[in-house]
Amino acid sequence: MTVPDLVRQLERENEAFWNGLPPEDRSWYQEGMTLPQLMEVHKIRCNNEIGAAEAAYFLLKTVPDQDLKTQLASQVEDEVKHFRLLAQRVKDLGGDPVDYEPTPAWLAFFGDPARLFNYDPLEVAAGFQLTAEGLSNARHVSEAVSFAGVLGDGETERIYREVIRPDELTHVQFGRLVILRLATTPERLQTARDACAKARDYMVRVVKEFRQRVYP
Repeated sequence: MTVPDLVRQLERENEAFWNGLPPEDRSWYQEGMTLPQLMEVHKIRCNNEIGAAEAAYFLLKTVPDQDLKTQLASQVEDEVKHFRLLAQRVKDLGGDPVDYEPTPAWLAFFGDPARLFNYDPLEVAAGFQLTAEGLSNARHVSEAVSFAGVLGDGETERIYREVIRPDELTHVQFGRLVILRLATTPERLQTARDACAKARDYMVRVVKEFRQRVYP
């Protein structure tokens, strides 16, 4: 299997996995949620953006390609921008963006993504960029637009629709490029597949722990 074929297959596997999950295993949001509950979603997503910046910064430091380094540097800037926008929304709604107690799965996945993926840039690119950015962020952005609109939070809806969604699609492409650059042997191709599976497992655990706390 060629590397481009593998990347396409991994994305199909991710999509099939995500589509097979019940809503309570994959979504931060819930029908009938209140504005305070939406604020809790904003808080975790603020902190998620810092984790994404950490992952992109690790790749920036470790990938050998100068063009990729430049693109990953822009992702770090994007993630910080997203954090600031969402943090401001929490403040505007009367909350504190740093008033957030991470769960164990969140700490493992977003708190130190390089460690979780064995300080391997290929694993980080496959697990965090391709899988987490490609599935969780892309799907959750669409949900954020929908639920913010229903709750009358027009500014949050605009931020996700006009700023975060276009950026996240670009970040997934960065992950594809890193995999194409680093998955040069059958063993490394399997490493990328294993990292995607690990990421999917942690994504479900993070969502479940969040929902147990916010939707008792």
